[in-house]
Amino acid sequence: MTISKPYQSPVTLEPASAARTQFTRYPGLCLSALSAVAILADAPIGFFTIVDSVRVSLAGDFLLGIAVAAGTLLFILAHLAVLVGAINMVRGKSNRISWLAAVIACVPVLSPGIILGIPLGIWSLVALQKSNSD
Repeated sequence: MTISKPYQSPVTLEPASAARTQFTRYPGLCLSALSAVAILADAPIGFFTIVDSVRVSLAGDFLLGIAVAAGTLLFILAHLAVLVGAINMVRGKSNRISWLAAVIACVPVLSPGIILGIPLGIWSLVALQKSNSD
């Protein structure tokens, strides 16, 4: 005699994040690799740029030094945001951060590696839209 479970689902449903990662895995991996390379390339350049901007500030042109330092920090923070969003895209978590990362990657000034960053950002946006519509 078989005991039936009346409240058990007749089919096994896969989680929404598993279905979402089906579309966003490869754009997320590519975008995270590109942003990691951009961070590794920009960190030493950014450090020396900030040091030089402090030197310029101390030499008398205070506003120029602050503007250069703020711009350098903005680029590094944008690359970090793209990296975190791309990792979330691969994992299928935090939809808002993934969308933000894809949009930042599409902005020509903030994109990690402009030549590859913009197409990868567009690919990520299309993949995120497709995963949300399914």
